[in-house]
Amino acid sequence: MKERLIELVARNLAKPRNSLSGLIIGHYFLRRRNRTLEENAVKLSKIEKDHTVLEIGFGPGVGLSKAVEKVQDGKGKIYGIELSLSMVNSANLFYKKYINAGKLDITYGSVTQLPYAPNTFDRIYHVNCYYFWKDMPLACTELYRVLKPNSYVVATLNLERLKLSKKKGLMKYASFDPIKYMHALESAGFENVKIEYLNGYQAIYGHIASKPQMRIIDETIVKANK
Repeated sequence: MKERLIELVARNLAKPRNSLSGLIIGHYFLRRRNRTLEENAVKLSKIEKDHTVLEIGFGPGVGLSKAVEKVQDGKGKIYGIELSLSMVNSANLFYKKYINAGKLDITYGSVTQLPYAPNTFDRIYHVNCYYFWKDMPLACTELYRVLKPNSYVVATLNLERLKLSKKKGLMKYASFDPIKYMHALESAGFENVKIEYLNGYQAIYGHIASKPQMRIIDETIVKANK
């Protein structure tokens, strides 16, 4: 019974299912577990009122609501993309007022195939997320593609909590090695990639100062050599 419960939690941590267990884990476990990390990710992103911002894997949406507060009085807008259809449906319901006001856009999709044009976002942030990316190099390339020059990505995590979860068997579908993620960011073109050890959690940053010219051929992004 215990092993079945651990397996259920592990699967729903990777991708909350459209089921009672998925809703319970997604809305109660993840909301409580991620709240501080979400709030700090938004804070560290230094979102300005006219910024266009993307959250990857928004889960129960705690970070989305905090980010929307930053752009309420400006021209900015918050976007969220999530691989769990259950979380997408819930966010569309809970944050309907922000969506109707034109301040929030919710999308069902994957970080490895972001449905946004190049150079769209001023900031990207994510929380307890990169561990579940099956193709991390491609995901980081997509982050780089959709970010504007003079922008950055922020990821927040709690390594001690992750290690404890791994011991319990709850991270069997995850790989939270921060070095692997940082190397993938650097390979994708991010600069000044670093990790900070803050008060009870960690933050990983990847900056983009400038970008080479890009041209689009058959919907494939190719870096121009000129």
